[in-house]
Amino acid sequence: MKNYFALLPLLSLTLLVLPFQGKGRRGLLAAFVLAVTAVFLGIHLEMTHIGILYAILFVGVGLYQFPLKQEVHTAVKRSFNRQISSQTDVSSCESECNQWENTRRRLSQELDQIAERYSFARSLVTHMEESPILKDLSSLFSQESAIVGFTFARLLNRTPAAPGGSDGLAVIEEKCWEPTFVSGSLKEEEWKGILRTVPMTLNRPRDRYLSSFIPETGWAQSLPTQAVEGYTILGQPVRWQGRLQGLLGFLLKNPHPKEISDKIVSSAQILGLGFHKISLYRLTLERSRRDSLTDLYLRRIFLERLQEEVNFSKRYGTSFSILILDLDHFKSVNDTYGHPTGDQVLKEVAKTMQSVLDPGVTIARYGGEEFSILIGLAPCEEVIETAEKIRKSVEETNVKGPQGEKVKVTASLGVAHYLPESPSPEELIRRADSALYKAKQSGRNQVCEWCGNRDSARK
Repeated sequence: MKNYFALLPLLSLTLLVLPFQGKGRRGLLAAFVLAVTAVFLGIHLEMTHIGILYAILFVGVGLYQFPLKQEVHTAVKRSFNRQISSQTDVSSCESECNQWENTRRRLSQELDQIAERYSFARSLVTHMEESPILKDLSSLFSQESAIVGFTFARLLNRTPAAPGGSDGLAVIEEKCWEPTFVSGSLKEEEWKGILRTVPMTLNRPRDRYLSSFIPETGWAQSLPTQAVEGYTILGQPVRWQGRLQGLLGFLLKNPHPKEISDKIVSSAQILGLGFHKISLYRLTLERSRRDSLTDLYLRRIFLERLQEEVNFSKRYGTSFSILILDLDHFKSVNDTYGHPTGDQVLKEVAKTMQSVLDPGVTIARYGGEEFSILIGLAPCEEVIETAEKIRKSVEETNVKGPQGEKVKVTASLGVAHYLPESPSPEELIRRADSALYKAKQSGRNQVCEWCGNRDSARK
């Protein structure tokens, strides 16, 4: 009996299992029953103190379930909270990752746009002609599926043809958009028809032309795909030097994203600045080719044009003529009336020659009071008549002196003709200079023509 009594504490293990099986009250009741049993068995076996210890053990184990259960519940709750927190963190991380991914895509798109605009801006810096710049701009929009056609048009003055001639009628010029570059599905003639509807009064920086477009029957083959909701014509003005100078025209499929409109606006602004740079470059280049006083070409430009004309004549068997004009006694004008009056005389003589000669004739200030003229594809007799007109016009030119007096000058001209068997440009200039010397020797204010080994003078 004592051996079984010694094994009685093993029953306390069942008291630890019952609470986790949802039998906590039964476990507590069993603990009190075992405690009472242990006391009675200890008294019966004359082992009272051991029975009391067993009773304390059973009661302690029975009561231990409450703090143990509380700790387990706390641990479970804590684990559950951690799980919820982890799920929240995972969701937050996924949301943040999505945000970063969207940001990355947006930045990538912006970088692509910046790269495209940089490439286009680099084209503006590299090229000094409009055609390659417009080609690069066309390639910039070629990736946009909504853009079907593209054109650049200039605002030009057009003289309409009057029926039956214009004799006795005033010719009125009208402005119109003239396409100078076309890319995409539509042809130049089709763009001309479209641009007739675009107004010429897009003067404000924010002005633009936007209109729906219905293709004509003959254009069905020009358009690669039929837009579900039709087409839109967008005209974006290109401005520089504070004036309307061009128009970017686009044929867009509907619907088209707003980003395309923003891209067109920024491209038009950049294009305007680029064309302004080109105009400044051309102006600077032209000024570097002209004399600052008379606005005529420099001697260097005349010699270049002379060499070009010689090459052309050798290739095609044509002829041309050069004239060298020298003002008679011009030094006395400077000595008598001063250099400002002399400069004014040179300006008036230059204007006189420009008024007599055709726009295609090359006129240059050869040096000091000497001028050189190149007339191409004209008979020798006609050249002599032209030289005589110049001489008479110069003789009739009047310039006011410092005291209001009239200052008159005359001119001597030497003429030399280039024929297919003629020598080099230097020899041609020497011949014209020799004819000029002959005119000076013969009394000035006359035209001399070089003819072989002799010079014939005409007055």
